[in-house]
Amino acid sequence: MLDQALLSRRLTGLAVRVAALEREIAAMGQAAGAWWSGPAAERFQAELRHRRAVLASVRGDLHAAAALILTP
Repeated sequence: MLDQALLSRRLTGLAVRVAALEREIAAMGQAAGAWWSGPAAERFQAELRHRRAVLASVRGDLHAAAALILTP
């Protein structure tokens, strides 16, 4: 049987880390957009969009998993 409290803490920790990564990616995008242009910048921005999408998917999975945890 799963320890629900432990699982809940781990999911919360993962959600916090995902949020931190999202902030880092946003900061990278803003910094690059301020001084960089051309095809390389477009590829970089595309990669940032991809990473944001992956993180959003992970965040959705975390929320779905948290919803499955039975509350005492």
